[in-house]
Amino acid sequence: MDIGQLSSAVTSGTPVRTVLNPAETCPLSLGVFGHIAYRVLLRSNTVISVSGGVVGQVQTMLIMIQQAPAGGAEVTWPTNITWTDQNGQVTDKAPFVDSQAGALTFATLMTLDGGKRYYGRAGF
Repeated sequence: MDIGQLSSAVTSGTPVRTVLNPAETCPLSLGVFGHIAYRVLLRSNTVISVSGGVVGQVQTMLIMIQQAPAGGAEVTWPTNITWTDQNGQVTDKAPFVDSQAGALTFATLMTLDGGKRYYGRAGF
């Protein structure tokens, strides 16, 4: 393995950012390139917003929302996402976020045009 291959091997993973106890709003943004994942640890109700993206790149964002031990937190999804089902059919139904204690909810978002349009689906 040469130095270039070693550098690629070390830096090629998807970064994961943890958002602990987001406030009333929880802004999530795509990076300068590639993919990103967020682990959002809820304590209270929050409104998620999504931004960013680079023209000419396919970029994805994996979001994992985890309820606190007390549960009960509600999430409002942004309106700038076109939601699809597992078959790629447009449903415009945002994923259900389970409010039970410790519950996990996953969503995957994608943009093809630098964030002018976002597409999302429940799961990963």
